[in-house]
Amino acid sequence: MMNAITGDEMRACEESLFAQGVTAEELIEQAGRGIAQAVRKFFPQAGILRLYLGKGHNAGDALCAARHLKARGWRVELRCCYEEIEWATLTRKQARLLELQPQMEALDAGEHVLLIDSLLGIGSQGALREPIAEAVREICRLRSERGYRVVAMDLPTGLDADEGTATEAVVADYTFTVGALKRGLLAASAVNFVGRVELIPLEGLSTEHLGKGFQGIVPRTFGASLPLRSHDFHKGDAGRVAVIAGSLGMEGAAIMAAAGALRGGAGLVTLWVRGDCAASIKARVMPEVMVRVYADFSEIDVSQADAIV
Repeated sequence: MMNAITGDEMRACEESLFAQGVTAEELIEQAGRGIAQAVRKFFPQAGILRLYLGKGHNAGDALCAARHLKARGWRVELRCCYEEIEWATLTRKQARLLELQPQMEALDAGEHVLLIDSLLGIGSQGALREPIAEAVREICRLRSERGYRVVAMDLPTGLDADEGTATEAVVADYTFTVGALKRGLLAASAVNFVGRVELIPLEGLSTEHLGKGFQGIVPRTFGASLPLRSHDFHKGDAGRVAVIAGSLGMEGAAIMAAAGALRGGAGLVTLWVRGDCAASIKARVMPEVMVRVYADFSEIDVSQADAIV
């Protein structure tokens, strides 16, 4: 499990790093590199990167990431909500390192465009105000009308970091949360805003003593509990599951149940289906699944099964 923390707890973690001699600029560089790597992980083909910038360090993280992505062939555009003189000092520095002037060109619907929401960070509260609200609406409109993908930095602008509530917020396809999971990202009310959550780690930052009672499940959560299998392992050694499911027009339940049994660790899965839907299921089921057809329930043999679904 991974602890999910509040905005105040995240700020306390950062202060702890500062006390150890880590600078805010170093954190921005770490975050920027991690964000750039995550972008390349999910979007390996370079395209147009449009940054929607606020004035705090959240925007600094995005500008740093854009510098690395620009070196990889991405074309970067800046949509600034504030004059540069209003930006945080380190954010201005990141903008100078990027060596770009705030500008945007007309985007074609067929272009590969990624919109980056770096308008507000975890400290924002309450209803959105202009010019941020206008930028949020623009991001959502381009996503809806043009199909552009949206990545939110840390959390979607307008979403409460602790409660996961919003009256108006960016609808993101991905949220790259920096340092630690934020509690609001896991709230049921946040589901339609956050998309897929990717953690961008910060070296030396620990949340083990924080976030009590709020934890997120990540792929490595169960890694240590899964036994290693020997090289001569046989599928029958991992348990046998019999799945009895499916009917004409409702084949999906059978296909998903069998897939779930395999992915849950079963070694040998036998799927029993009716004859009228057998062809459709055989064409779509995972190849590891053994499909058996029955006309009457008396024909189903589950004598070798360790579990029946």
